[in-house]
Amino acid sequence: MKEDPEVIRIGRVLTTVRHRGYGKEIMNYALKTIPEKRLYLEAQVYAIGFYEAFGFRVDSEPFDEDGIPHVKMRLDRD
Repeated sequence: MKEDPEVIRIGRVLTTVRHRGYGKEIMNYALKTIPEKRLYLEAQVYAIGFYEAFGFRVDSEPFDEDGIPHVKMRLDRD
């Protein structure tokens, strides 16, 4: 499948310390820095709410990735 140059994919939002707001800081910085385009990511099902708080919406049925349930999510920005 050919990559669309108008689409940016976010790989992972990862911190080594949890529950201190670092993930939110990373996402806020990324969303301020990334040009106004469509964004996609694959989220672990348990983290759907985290990404929905930034405006992402689920865009697929759950699927297995290395034994962990994931969904595709997208954010369309003008």
